[in-house]
Amino acid sequence: MLLVCGLARFAVYNVALNAAEQRVDAGTTAMLVNIGPVPFALFAGLLLGGGFPRRLVIAPRSPSAAPS
Repeated sequence: MLLVCGLARFAVYNVALNAAEQRVDAGTTAMLVNIGPVPFALFAGLLLGGGFPRRLVIAPRSPSAAPS
């Protein structure tokens, strides 16, 4: 079942990506491609019981944003 879901997701992703690249500019397509893993991480945390690590939920500041 997992293999079937993975193959179906791959097929739908490729068709959707091809359609998007023909209709919108490259920057928008790149943004859509790069946020693709976010829904899967949310679904895994919520539906599969994986939960969310405290550090992820708190969203610690990046080192470059630390005061000097």
